[in-house]
Amino acid sequence: MIISKDTLQTATKILLSLSLLYLPLSGLVSTPVNASSISSKVTEYILTPGDFEMGSIEFTSTDNKVIEINISVKSYDPQTETFLDTKPFIGISKSKYSVKPNETVQIEYAVSIPQEQPQGSYFNVIAVEPIQNSLPKDGNVNVNISNGYGSLFALHIEDAQTNIDKVFIDQSDTQLIITKRGFPFLGKMEITYIYENKSNFVFRPQGEIRVLNKDGKQVVERIEINPESKAVYPNQKVEVKKSVNVWDNLDKVLETKIVTARTYNGFTENYLTNQVEVSLKEPIFLLGTVSVVALLSIVVVAIKAIFGKKEKRSKTESEQ
Repeated sequence: MIISKDTLQTATKILLSLSLLYLPLSGLVSTPVNASSISSKVTEYILTPGDFEMGSIEFTSTDNKVIEINISVKSYDPQTETFLDTKPFIGISKSKYSVKPNETVQIEYAVSIPQEQPQGSYFNVIAVEPIQNSLPKDGNVNVNISNGYGSLFALHIEDAQTNIDKVFIDQSDTQLIITKRGFPFLGKMEITYIYENKSNFVFRPQGEIRVLNKDGKQVVERIEINPESKAVYPNQKVEVKKSVNVWDNLDKVLETKIVTARTYNGFTENYLTNQVEVSLKEPIFLLGTVSVVALLSIVVVAIKAIFGKKEKRSKTESEQ
């Protein structure tokens, strides 16, 4: 899963907000002009149980005085937008820093995945919180998340036998359905595509649907799958519905059209494919047959009517 690079800063608090796949710490209130900043808004790892990684993020203060900051790590559920009580995978070497005006400090961290950890996508946040100088009644320093900053970590845990590509292929369900074939000048082809995530990972699937002729040439503009790169959580779906005109050229109205879908997992170039062939030969043949039958019926009725009138006229003349 590739996560949004929207800003994680807020002016009044760390706000963890998730809209499908995007995991921004959105600024719902205006950020001060001289706001401090954190270097890494979102960091991703693809790891296996037992892995150990080290890294760092930078915090730069643009305050006009020395500030004290508190560093903490929290587990996070982006789907419910809540912090969790579970132990995070990230540890930090130092929890408090004194930062001078315009100074940049390195916040070092380590990621450690337990050997027994089940596969799936997990999320941690490194929160940078200014320490307030006020003292509450209990005499302890009051630390809150006012003017806070955060760096989000997406940790995708594979197991040794099954990498994330295989999970995407084996635990995704895709359907490409032609709900209506359409007809020249009377109706468009209606296409429905459904992707369902049946894994424990959070994917941001993207791809395209194309309509081709027998030579492989695209006959209408491609249809994007999940163009906003939204997240698809376990047991969630992406559904695309589109109507397209593909039968405008009467010279090729009997030509079979090939509708194909290709869906990428957001991590690699591997993809899922679906393909459906659509032809109007059957409905046109049926329409032609019905038309011929209808025409013959009209002719028969007309002939009977004509002969009926002649017989009636002959009978009348004979009686006279």
